[in-house]
Amino acid sequence: MAGGAMNSKSVAILGVTVVLVVAAAAWMRSRRDTTAAPSALPQRLFPGLEERVNDVRSVSVRKGDASFRVELVDKAWVMQDKGGYPANAETVKKTALSLALARPVEALTSNPELYARIGVQDPGPGAESVLVSLHDGAGAELASLIVGQASYRAGTARCVRRPGAAQAWKVEGDLTVEGDPASWLQKQILKVERDRLASVRVTQADGTELAVGREPGQTDFKIEGLPADWEPKYPTSPNVFSSALEYLELQDVMPAESMDLSEAPEVRSVFRTHDGLVLTVTVAEKDGKDYARFAAVFEPPAPPTPPTAEEPAPEAPADDTEETPPDPAAEVSAPPVKSPDEVLQEVDDINARVGRWIYVLPSYKADAFTKKLDDLARQKPVAEEPPAPEPAPEPAPEPAPVPETPPEGAGSPPEATEVPEDGR
Repeated sequence: MAGGAMNSKSVAILGVTVVLVVAAAAWMRSRRDTTAAPSALPQRLFPGLEERVNDVRSVSVRKGDASFRVELVDKAWVMQDKGGYPANAETVKKTALSLALARPVEALTSNPELYARIGVQDPGPGAESVLVSLHDGAGAELASLIVGQASYRAGTARCVRRPGAAQAWKVEGDLTVEGDPASWLQKQILKVERDRLASVRVTQADGTELAVGREPGQTDFKIEGLPADWEPKYPTSPNVFSSALEYLELQDVMPAESMDLSEAPEVRSVFRTHDGLVLTVTVAEKDGKDYARFAAVFEPPAPPTPPTAEEPAPEAPADDTEETPPDPAAEVSAPPVKSPDEVLQEVDDINARVGRWIYVLPSYKADAFTKKLDDLARQKPVAEEPPAPEPAPEPAPEPAPVPETPPEGAGSPPEATEVPEDGR
């Protein structure tokens, strides 16, 4: 009886196992049916685009409900949505080649309800997908692709889908398309090497000024006109201006006529180089953003003062004491110097590039153009007066004189004789 019950139970378990195996096999078959075999995958997502990549004349990008367009105008890539400001040609090239070389490595879902999970839904408010399209000179579309989430399980890949198509794909390669217009712009505004700088003067809206300077061959700036009761917070505090123009990149840009800054307080900083370049940076804050304008001129630097003819000092006798190490602020390699013609050409180039634009700067960069004296220096601490000396203690009173003891043998003084009242 017990054995029969056991056999029935074993048969039941075996039946469940068979059902699970059959179900697993069916699931695997369904997965194979929905995932294309490697031999069935297309070699390129856009066949023939590789041969026509040089025909691309415009790139349009849409993310959310915003869009922008980059076009090739007079052999230069520009962003029309930013008034024709220069675009980064390398970004355009990378995007076009990425689409031309996109190779599917896996077929993903074709269910529209699952598009959002991998970021390939149609662009719209709240969607993270990015739609990028390439067009030729006649405006004909060469390629269009919705770019979704990255996949790093097997190298670098992206989830993508062609607009209007049901099938989503995983494609191989670094197919990254930025939906932020600023990411497509030429970021560098200008560059002036730190070693060329000679002086900086910052004038606040209220007229207060901060000036720093250094002589040719010196590394450290010094604050000019520092009040006697002030001192730098740190010896290198004035050097904050050194790299202000060396790595200067924009956050955004717009034509100057499109932005009214007439009522915004302005801070003006003037940078001078040892070879005559004078660059004025005007910064104004509005609506929480720092806007900057740039202008360059050439002012011939003052000729160096010739050394006075003096008799050579007599040589000091040699000794074995250690020499004092040289001051690094006073002995460095000479700064790079351009000829007047080179600086004049530099001025023309700078003004042609930045003259008609207003730039939005990152806050940390704008900060370098708006420094005040109390940002770099502080009042010297007031020396505490020494405590007043304690008054000297009064001298102790001298003790009263003690009568001298009569010498031995002198006898005692006579005793007083009492005189009776009647005189007898």
